[in-house]
Amino acid sequence: QQFDKLADKAQQARDNLAELDPPEDAKESFDKLLSSLQDGTDDLRAVASAAKDGDPQAAREAAQDLVSSGQEIQKAETALQKDVDG
Repeated sequence: QQFDKLADKAQQARDNLAELDPPEDAKESFDKLLSSLQDGTDDLRAVASAAKDGDPQAAREAAQDLVSSGQEIQKAETALQKDVDG
């Protein structure tokens, strides 16, 4: 249930962010961040699903995907910050 709650909050944060208009020179990195956030949310949901199903192998794989998507989110956030800050 906790992963489902986290996924819901992550989805809401991503959706709220998507309503913003980025500066033109940061649009590409902004879109990459939105995509990365969606991947992370999907991975949270996959962890939740695997836990509900009691499938340890699927949970391991989903957790590994979640770690990877977390790293991609960090990279995308850094790139966006650089584009915005100049």
